[in-house]
Amino acid sequence: MKTKHYLIAFFLTILLSQQLNSHTVKEYSPIPSEGYLLSFKYYNESLLRMSEKQLLKALDEFPDAPAVDKSRILEAYINLADKNYLLADASLSDFLVERSNSPFVAPAALLRASLSFDKKDYERAATLFEESLMLSNSEFNARADSNYLNIANNSLYWKAVSLVIMGKNIEAKQTFEECYRLYPSGDLADDALFALGYINETNRQYDAAISYYSTISSKYSYSNSLVAAKLREINIRLTLRDGTSALNLIENTENIVKEIQKDSEESKIYESQSNFEQVGEELLYLRAEANNVLGNFTQSLDYFKEFEQKYPDSQFLYLVYLSAGWANLNLEKQQEALDYYDKVIEIKDLKEENVKALAQFYRTIALKRQGKTEEAKKELSSLAIQATYPYPGFVLLELGQIQYEEKDFASAAKTLERAYREASDAVIQIRIYLILGATYLELRRWESAIEAYKLAEQIAIKSSNIYVTQKEQYLAEAKLKMGIAYVQNYKNAEAITPLQSFLSEYKKDKRADEAAFWLAEAFYRTDLLNNAITSYKSLLEKHPNTKRKEEALYGLGWASFRMRNFKEATVYFDRLIQEFPNTKYASEVLARKGDGYYVIKDYNKAVTSYRQAIKIDPTSEEGQYCSYQLSHALFRLSRYDEAVSELLAFLKTNPKSTYSPYSLYLIGWIRFQQKRYAESIDNYRYLIQGYKNSDLVVRAHYAIGDAYYNMGNFEAALEAYNLIVEQYPSSPIAPEALKSIQYCLMSLGRESEAMQIADKYVESNPSSPFAPEFKFKKAEMFYTGKRFQDAISEYEEFIRKYPSDEKKPEALFWMAKSYANMNEIKQAEDVFKQILKEFPESDYAPLSILERALLDKQNLNIERADSLFKELQRIYPDDPNSAQAGFELATIRYSLGDTLDAIRIFRETANHFDDIEYGLQSRYKLAMFYRYRSENDSARLEFSRLAEKYAFPEIAAESQYRIGELWMRENNYTLATAAFLSVQEKFSAYEDWYSLSLLNIGECWEKLERYAKAIEAYQTLASLRPDDDFGASAKKRLKDLQKK
Repeated sequence: MKTKHYLIAFFLTILLSQQLNSHTVKEYSPIPSEGYLLSFKYYNESLLRMSEKQLLKALDEFPDAPAVDKSRILEAYINLADKNYLLADASLSDFLVERSNSPFVAPAALLRASLSFDKKDYERAATLFEESLMLSNSEFNARADSNYLNIANNSLYWKAVSLVIMGKNIEAKQTFEECYRLYPSGDLADDALFALGYINETNRQYDAAISYYSTISSKYSYSNSLVAAKLREINIRLTLRDGTSALNLIENTENIVKEIQKDSEESKIYESQSNFEQVGEELLYLRAEANNVLGNFTQSLDYFKEFEQKYPDSQFLYLVYLSAGWANLNLEKQQEALDYYDKVIEIKDLKEENVKALAQFYRTIALKRQGKTEEAKKELSSLAIQATYPYPGFVLLELGQIQYEEKDFASAAKTLERAYREASDAVIQIRIYLILGATYLELRRWESAIEAYKLAEQIAIKSSNIYVTQKEQYLAEAKLKMGIAYVQNYKNAEAITPLQSFLSEYKKDKRADEAAFWLAEAFYRTDLLNNAITSYKSLLEKHPNTKRKEEALYGLGWASFRMRNFKEATVYFDRLIQEFPNTKYASEVLARKGDGYYVIKDYNKAVTSYRQAIKIDPTSEEGQYCSYQLSHALFRLSRYDEAVSELLAFLKTNPKSTYSPYSLYLIGWIRFQQKRYAESIDNYRYLIQGYKNSDLVVRAHYAIGDAYYNMGNFEAALEAYNLIVEQYPSSPIAPEALKSIQYCLMSLGRESEAMQIADKYVESNPSSPFAPEFKFKKAEMFYTGKRFQDAISEYEEFIRKYPSDEKKPEALFWMAKSYANMNEIKQAEDVFKQILKEFPESDYAPLSILERALLDKQNLNIERADSLFKELQRIYPDDPNSAQAGFELATIRYSLGDTLDAIRIFRETANHFDDIEYGLQSRYKLAMFYRYRSENDSARLEFSRLAEKYAFPEIAAESQYRIGELWMRENNYTLATAAFLSVQEKFSAYEDWYSLSLLNIGECWEKLERYAKAIEAYQTLASLRPDDDFGASAKKRLKDLQKK
């Protein structure tokens, strides 16, 4: 039987396989383990040594080999073994020049390349392996000796390994392909196939990986890598949640193993299998995991118990405990799960610390399921504040979810906001954003909720169904809740797309009626009333028992009312009251009925409906409105005295009502219509004195002026109108007051003065000191009040009247923003482009490019957004907005998986905009990237720069804390203490980072055996935060110290 060591290259020595727990415990996805390999072990130095020894053995197989040449190569090998690299390389180099016709030039070239590989000079090694390949092919063509083909095979293989180590994976894959395709009979052909399979597996290209592994089974079915390839394919099948195929493969592999283990002639055709000693353990473990994947948790537990009995000293036993705990969790056997997790936690000297961390986390889940929520929270809080705990995102998510379930939404938001900064796993990120979005909804932070749901959706869309097994459920949740948040935030047009998407993609979702209701609401609030009516009707037809029926009938009535289909509106309003006699909308429905009759001028029926509404609840907002509107209807019926009596009665009962000033105004207007001007003036003056802050005060002054004018008292009228212009110049009534001033002056014979007033104010004299500003302020008020269409009209009017005003670019910018808020993206883009074209030097030009890019990013036009961010940086490289452009560009690159380019852009942005917010955010992203990769020196360097930015104390405080955290991870407690003390000294106002630092200072003092100092730190924290998790942790640690 041929003996061959299994050759797997150096680049695989630190890769770790993925934990195979594939089913979830309710909403939990399995966490990747970073501490074990089930299918094979990797060789390192011994691999190359074995390759060299085989090379030397091959020298004897060359016919007519000169003894002198052989001795020179042996001499070089001895120097290589003694680490005399320079001498070995020189002798081989001389040999290749001096003995170029020797049959040993190819072996010598391979040995020389191996020397460079041994020295870790991989770039030179790759070049020399290529030379060895060319020489061996040349020698084969000249001498027709198959030994040279095997040297070529070796050269290609080790060249590929060198390329991988240098990070040139694409070239490496091509070289491995050549290795087994060009030299299918070479010693390393099957090893090249295995390497290709593993490269593709680690890149999650599972179909390709399976193809390579199965090629080993079909073409090299007796090679040393056969069983290892089978094991890898089983792993992949489990990763793909294909438990059935995995079990079939396990059966097949077990049969092969039995055949190999037979002491027979047939078994000798198999090469010595790599890592064969523990294959029984591995297969039994994988069989148990396959049953976990299939949901056969009872069966999987039987296999785990069998494993414990058969292999009590197995190095994989801690994994068995972890997976058995998982199976018990799924079977709702919480105590059994706890027992298994405790076994993992109690194992001493466990190299895989991350596995212990997993057990600690899953233990809290079991506690929660047992109803021991407080205990679970304490353990989660304790894990979350440990600087060295590897899964902070997971524990913070679970803690935040518990706080959410307890309706402690403020704490939940704070915890989850910290969680998403710590999480890197896609499933966990999605779940964090979904729960955070729900938390924001409860806190009525609509904009934040929208952003959270968008991020959840984006991550889910980009994630594989293999890893995000509940992808569609997550997307459904994100779309539905995003739509609701948009409606709540008055961004109704934006709500339509996600809600329609939900209804079309998730027709059988039990929340379809909820989505249909909010879609109808979005249509209604976007003034798409026909769509709203159709949606409300569809909701009632498809879901006749929906809990939204009352609101749907109410919406139907309102939509019909606004369409001026008052008869149909009355039908729905009557149906609402009939089916829901105690509806909260009763008075409002009757009010709308009254309004309908009022609009069609059936004032008698309007009076009846208003009186009915008032009777239900006269003091409610709707009751007060109806009392006021009732008087309007009576006025329309010319029942003036009755109208005034109703208004006076209302004022007596509700002097502080929002309708009281309107009632007084209406009384004055009725008297005005009755030409009882003196009484009218008294009513208006009473309104001005009694309701000084009412928006009717200016109108009252104007009405007083009109009353005096009608009385012929032009001087008094002029005084009233002038008061408006002087005291309320920004009021929309001011232009009318100016006109009235002109009429008064003309009536007094002061025609030239009237013309001067007209020229200066009414005709919008461009030199007017306040007219443009007043016009601009009016548009601003519309925008602030979310009346975006009105804002656009006012900005357009401003630009038309004052085309040369310095505020024109600002007016254009806010006009574009108004279009964007109305989701009229094309119009918004056109106006933003106009700003750049007409006012390239304005501050609003770079801001306009940025807004266009953000709009494209928001609408998932990533390529165009990317282009615009680059354009902003090119045209305005030093503008502060370019900092955000750089940050957004890097974020896009990161989301697309181009990590290296993202890091490059973050670094450039951080260096160029060192004291601007997005420059700091870029440096923070850079530092956190290094932190996640455990490149602690680089991370500390970036955090140290941020820690000096005292103008941005929040990020400075966190950065200083992170420096200490990183020193703790390296067990350098002295420097960690110094870093945490710096937080205590400089950032005491930032409670969380201050408290975390204080807690870790105590831990550092403990590690340094300075217990008095540790007690002092814990006592300080316990007194500062006696009622929260920080204080509780400090008290617990104090108790633990007292036991020592």
